[in-house]
Amino acid sequence: MKTEENQQQEDDKNQDRLFQFLKDLHQHRNDARKLGEIQSLTMYEKKNAETPL
Repeated sequence: MKTEENQQQEDDKNQDRLFQFLKDLHQHRNDARKLGEIQSLTMYEKKNAETPL
């Protein structure tokens, strides 16, 4: 009986690690998207600043 309980605790830990990994991955993806948007806006502003009206 103790081994089943230990296995369940081990499974719970692994699920928690997986959940945390996926949460971190999602956050990094969002950060990368925001960085891409900032870079795009910066390039757009530079291009428009160099182009005379």
